[in-house]
Amino acid sequence: MSNEHEQGDRSVDQPIHINDTTIALIEEQADKNIRRVFYDGRVFFSVIDVIALLTESPNPRNYWNMLKSRMSEEGAQETYMNCVRLKMRAADGKMRQTDAADTKTLLRIIQSIPSPKAEPVKLWLARIGTEKLQEVTAQPLPPATASQEIAALRRQKPDENAPSLVWADYLERLASLYRRQGQFEAQMLYVDEKLTEHDETLAEHDREIGELHSRMESSEELLRMVPEILERLGPELLSSAHQATVQAMVNRLHELGSFSHAAIHSDLHQAFHVGTYKDIPESHWPEVVAWFQQRIRAAEKQRK
Repeated sequence: MSNEHEQGDRSVDQPIHINDTTIALIEEQADKNIRRVFYDGRVFFSVIDVIALLTESPNPRNYWNMLKSRMSEEGAQETYMNCVRLKMRAADGKMRQTDAADTKTLLRIIQSIPSPKAEPVKLWLARIGTEKLQEVTAQPLPPATASQEIAALRRQKPDENAPSLVWADYLERLASLYRRQGQFEAQMLYVDEKLTEHDETLAEHDREIGELHSRMESSEELLRMVPEILERLGPELLSSAHQATVQAMVNRLHELGSFSHAAIHSDLHQAFHVGTYKDIPESHWPEVVAWFQQRIRAAEKQRK
């Protein structure tokens, strides 16, 4: 490993003055040059891309092979054995397999590489991992599923002496699972409240109808009361809470697909044959949700 290691050492002989500007430049290089994918609930990074950035080696693949040999000699082969082979887009545009490591494993690998860029790259890895995790795990999670994933994650609990960034990654993933479970429970509570309100509304309608029947002593009175009955039993329109949800989903679809708000509203009004979404009957709410979910999923898939 002498030639590759000496190149890494030469970078140490020429120290980089680390300031905010330098950190920003290194993170910009990392964003541009380090490939990553989300796999098995974690972000995995290309090992040779990280080595290339840290060492500026002309042949980072050879450097990585020599580093694995040195790890084996030092009894640290478990670190590189935690790497997996994943397909990532190569320079020729084709998807090719390459060694990839999650944040925890990659931090240990970086400890074996002498480079003045090590600390900024470590911070970048932790930030990217957290951002991607938040993006992918934004959906609510049922308690039963959450409990299973929490139990599985606890089995991966880091050692007490693990680096702080490894602990941060573990705790953020754990907090995300609890947060998603809380979001699901909050949604269910909201649904229960709406069902209760609906039941109360129906009960009130039943009382009103009972009062009307008691007043209808003749067919003439019945005919006179028809307009009032039709008005009271007319379709209930979207609640204020559901109207707010519609606006939120319109904004989400706009952000994902660059569709204009006006175009989204126009398609929605046309789909439900109304002049404005506020005129959509409350009974059509499940269809409204399905309409948005289909388009949001399509936009998310196209964006990825």
